[in-house]
Amino acid sequence: MAVHPRGLPGQTYFILLNTYNDFGPYNWSIQVRFDAGTNFAQSIAYSGSSDGNAVPLVRGQWVEIRDEIDFDNDTQSFYYNNQLVVTKSWTQGVSGGGALNLAAVDLFANGASPVYYDDISLTGGTGAMGINRTWTATDACLNASQCVQTITVDDTIAPVITARRP
Repeated sequence: MAVHPRGLPGQTYFILLNTYNDFGPYNWSIQVRFDAGTNFAQSIAYSGSSDGNAVPLVRGQWVEIRDEIDFDNDTQSFYYNNQLVVTKSWTQGVSGGGALNLAAVDLFANGASPVYYDDISLTGGTGAMGINRTWTATDACLNASQCVQTITVDDTIAPVITARRP
């Protein structure tokens, strides 16, 4: 949830990174600009141009922001106020060449007035997940035989991480 004050000047950004280290490298998967000048929320590509839908900026009330990430298929869909802003690759998102993980959240104010975020949570999918491990046995004469071991985890409870306002 986010609230942009009625008198918000300038621009603020919601950024999710798939790679983050203190002194680099960094790799951005999504960058959404909330622009008081245009009154729109837009996904911004590495070039600085929009790469999705411009949806109206809501001011003075709590609005849901949601990024649905599918690491299995390397996709994401970002929503603002239940309106689709963009669907694109997670790894190629903004910077390109990223990793299939969530490394950092950047709530960049860019000199604008305060924007408030609350009820930030990460939830995962549920269901059966499998890992295939291939075992190879090789003798002294280099004769080899392989066997595939399948490990299945039936995950029925999604993990939840919640951040609260101080």
